[in-house]
Amino acid sequence: MSYLLFFAILAVSTLPFTAQASSPDERVIVHFKHKKDKDLILKKNGKIHREFANVEAMSVSLTAEAIQSLTNDPNVQFIEKDLIVHVQSQTADWGIAQTKAPKGLVIELHGKRR
Repeated sequence: MSYLLFFAILAVSTLPFTAQASSPDERVIVHFKHKKDKDLILKKNGKIHREFANVEAMSVSLTAEAIQSLTNDPNVQFIEKDLIVHVQSQTADWGIAQTKAPKGLVIELHGKRR
């Protein structure tokens, strides 16, 4: 009987125990209307993966409840899924000359709002 109890306890103790949150985090990109707000993300217990330099946006992980509450925040413009994109191949050679980038630089096309 004691051997049976020992093996039962041993079998149960080797089972993997994982802590599961009530709802798993989802990786999204939060676009802000005016300026990035780290504190807003951290208050929602979010994890910041990346802050983008040229746009007011951050790649973060948040729960579904936090995402829903951020959609109603006045500083949040929109939220989109942060998808992984893979490039399969380049079918045509699009060099700088073919994209006419130097011409855009001459006429000051820089993407800034006026």
